[in-house]
Amino acid sequence: MLPTELCQEIISTLWASPLSPSERATFIKSSSLVSRTWNAIFTRVSSRDVHILSSSHGLQFIDILLGNARTFHLQLLDQLCHSITIQHSNKALLPGPENEKDQPLGLVIYAILDIIFMSPDRLPSLRRISFNLENYLMETIFTRNKFLYLPPQIEELEFGFSYSDDTDPLVIQAIKSRSYESFDIPPHSMTHIRKLRVLGTSSGVAKELLEACGGYSNLELFEQDAWKDASVTKTWQTPVFSTSESSSSPSINSPPLVPDGDELEADDEEADIWNFDSESENTDGATLVDDSSAIEEAHWPAHKENMRVRNFFSRRILRRVLRVFRRRQQAQD
Repeated sequence: MLPTELCQEIISTLWASPLSPSERATFIKSSSLVSRTWNAIFTRVSSRDVHILSSSHGLQFIDILLGNARTFHLQLLDQLCHSITIQHSNKALLPGPENEKDQPLGLVIYAILDIIFMSPDRLPSLRRISFNLENYLMETIFTRNKFLYLPPQIEELEFGFSYSDDTDPLVIQAIKSRSYESFDIPPHSMTHIRKLRVLGTSSGVAKELLEACGGYSNLELFEQDAWKDASVTKTWQTPVFSTSESSSSPSINSPPLVPDGDELEADDEEADIWNFDSESENTDGATLVDDSSAIEEAHWPAHKENMRVRNFFSRRILRRVLRVFRRRQQAQD
């Protein structure tokens, strides 16, 4: 077995690398098969910088945040979590989903941010939220996310939209040139943000996010690629976090992140990404309805006193949406 310090360096360096979703999923699964020491180190590293690779992966992360998983996982996240990255790739940009039921990842993102916001003591060290999305459009992934409930401890916000090589360059140019595009994000609603990165979106979205963060004067760093204006564009510096951890590794029985083999393809809501024990996962006893009924806004109340009820409903709705989504995908195949 390699020395603990070397394992720490290897895992931290690889986890911080720009891996594709499939490469990261492979790394996650492989790390559970090496040794207990390797697994323990990986658990701490991946809990510090969390990566969510699919809708079902996000649902299991929601279970942890709601306390429906083993207490160990939640305590480790509260202690270590510094960043959350939502990373996913669509096979093609067009044709895109027509509504949010065809794009469940947006609902999962909404729920994660909302739950953290409504739980002031949850993830106190969280400082960065990143979206690394390939072949997505803002309007299909952020239909509900006006970022009114962005956790106040967040200081860095990153949007990285990329497109596959076979995407028509004229389509990409059209996306970035839409200066009129707006998502009704209120100005000065995210003044706690100090570092903003907006790549691959329209100029309208970039300007709206800039105003929501309080403008140039409120930001330490700002980067965008929607317009060319060197006089107002600050240089973005990718944050580099210390990877030094205690050489002593905790002994754990199972890793929190072990992806199912076909997770990224099937996006199955039953896939056990976080590797919970069956007796430790609370299934809430709800009957899942196999229909495509509309999701009403009433299921998403914004009042703090309804937080517990809302979290229960949000998970039921999300699971139902994912099931309908998969059935549609199977029907198309």
